[in-house]
Amino acid sequence: APIIFYVHGGGWAAGDKSKTCFSIGYWLNRGYAFVSPQYSLVSYGYTVWDMMAELKAAFDFVKDIAEEYGMDSGNVVFMGESAGGHLSSLVAYALHDSAIKGLVVMYGFPDWVYYK
Repeated sequence: APIIFYVHGGGWAAGDKSKTCFSIGYWLNRGYAFVSPQYSLVSYGYTVWDMMAELKAAFDFVKDIAEEYGMDSGNVVFMGESAGGHLSSLVAYALHDSAIKGLVVMYGFPDWVYYK
């Protein structure tokens, strides 16, 4: 199954991997696998760089176990909302991994020029 690697929102300071703005079942019913890693938050003293490192490690872990769980490690879409959309885009572009076939950013922060 193709993998949706979902990163939750929450302003980098709150949120949880179990929360989404849509039904996970929608994607599961269409044959996708859905993974949602937890990452450390700025409210506990972590930086965006820490979050990125954790998400990169989670991506590597998912790829390592994918076959065991019937997931296609060569067919991954990163998805995130708000801060999760921002982190998804940072990590997906930083990885330069051919397994990443797409990126869905829902009301994220792709361009910091407007946030001076």
